[in-house]
Amino acid sequence: MLFKNHFIAKITCAFSLISFSLAAHAFTLRGFNGKCLNVIDSNVQNGTPVVMWDCNGSQNQSWSFNNGKIIGLGGKCLTVLNDIAFNGAPIVTWDCGKSQAQNWVFNNNAIVGNLGKCIDVWVRNSVNGAAVVHYDCHGDFNQQWSIQ
Repeated sequence: MLFKNHFIAKITCAFSLISFSLAAHAFTLRGFNGKCLNVIDSNVQNGTPVVMWDCNGSQNQSWSFNNGKIIGLGGKCLTVLNDIAFNGAPIVTWDCGKSQAQNWVFNNNAIVGNLGKCIDVWVRNSVNGAAVVHYDCHGDFNQQWSIQ
């Protein structure tokens, strides 16, 4: 029993450290195509689409993680538009709140939302401006993300 509790404590501590280190530092989210998750046109209005774009180190590609939320430009949260639970619903930025559509976890290089779907580069598109949506998690390359 002592071993089991010790093991669980180590796992919990490890996840806490990951969350802490993400919260303490800005990062970029790089997709399969080498492009980064990007707030379109550096817009801070609610409902601004998030797309893929060449990584350039700009503020609109800078993210942080806090209490299950991925926070970007202007303090806005990554959000599934209108809390839509259907495949293909756009990922946008919106004022952070209590919406389940703003809660995310990192799991095996996927970003999984509380609505049970993953952040997905729509139709595996690799051009600048490619749409980012939420879609059933399938583990394919267009749902794989690296934190940098």
